[in-house]
Amino acid sequence: MKNIELNSETFWVKIVDFLQQNWALIEMIDDKVIVYFIQDASMVFDKIEFKTIEDAEKGLLKNGFKLYLDNNENFQDFIVPPKKPYGESPRPIYSSGQYWKF
Repeated sequence: MKNIELNSETFWVKIVDFLQQNWALIEMIDDKVIVYFIQDASMVFDKIEFKTIEDAEKGLLKNGFKLYLDNNENFQDFIVPPKKPYGESPRPIYSSGQYWKF
């Protein structure tokens, strides 16, 4: 299995079902802004490229993601983000546009 090296530790989270979350990390790679989507089991399943970090953050908010450390939500009281190393299990859920509002 191929590991994916991600440096960001600023998690975004979307609760999609009972005891199931989708996580996102915004990465700057070679002047590109890429949002990586990670499941609870530390597997990267999708990614979307944006022009700016601001565009990535707006896209995440528009699609129901919230900052994990947002004190208004208290996510850290009941869910834990995925841990490194991150593996790869491609499923274009968001990048296909089926579940993503561009």
